[in-house]
Amino acid sequence: MDILGLTDPLATGTAVSAGLPMEPETTPAPAASADPFAGMSVPAVSGSGAAQGIADMTELRRWEDKHERELEEIARKEEAEKKEKRQAAEAQLREWYETRDAEIKKRHASNVAEEQEANQRQSEATKEVENPWERVAKLINTSARTADESRDTSRMANLLISLKSNPVAVAS
Repeated sequence: MDILGLTDPLATGTAVSAGLPMEPETTPAPAASADPFAGMSVPAVSGSGAAQGIADMTELRRWEDKHERELEEIARKEEAEKKEKRQAAEAQLREWYETRDAEIKKRHASNVAEEQEANQRQSEATKEVENPWERVAKLINTSARTADESRDTSRMANLLISLKSNPVAVAS
């Protein structure tokens, strides 16, 4: 026997004849559904309670409107401050770039002048002279005095000066 009546043909009241196809069952229409909230009490709203709710809503609405205006004012002030700071930053950046460009141009001019001087010194140093000891004497400081603790290089300086003034004859 089927407890739920799903598979037992006797429970449903229909007999299945052997070998014959099953005829569709006719099921009765479901009963009208009852109100699920029937029996529950509904709180009664008095006239004064409704007025109090509306008054609360207007107070809340006033506060929300005031708060919204305050937030908008704060947002406007922040935007103005941002705009001011951006303008100040742009001015500082512009000034920094101008200073930087001026320094770059000045450094470029200085580098060009130094390069010209170096090229001139190099051309003078590589220029053929009759006495090569003259060029050597230009490269060292012959008037420098030695310290007490260091070696005495005065003989070498005297030798270079004498070679400069009386060069050795070169065999050709």
